[in-house]
Amino acid sequence: MTPMGPDTPIKVKLLYKGKPLEGAQVSFIPRGATLTADFDPRYERKTDKDGRASFTPKEGNYYLVVAHHLEPKESGEKYQSTKYSATLTVLVPQVCPCCGE
Repeated sequence: MTPMGPDTPIKVKLLYKGKPLEGAQVSFIPRGATLTADFDPRYERKTDKDGRASFTPKEGNYYLVVAHHLEPKESGEKYQSTKYSATLTVLVPQVCPCCGE
């Protein structure tokens, strides 16, 4: 079992066509929260050169992890681009089940 709880980072790695996607916006949205327009530094991060982003929750809650990627090079006769998205729901317990902290 992996330790989980408040103050334990949620870490993700974003890949596009099997390779790390740098500079992508990843949202870590706690249930009941509303993001501000554009980029919300409370809950959003950018991926690094290895496609990694992390967020450290301050409380137990359900977190929706969302990433979007627009690929303008993938266009066609009736569309100008392709949009990709990935989602993940993570339950962060208030007390870690493996260590009780």
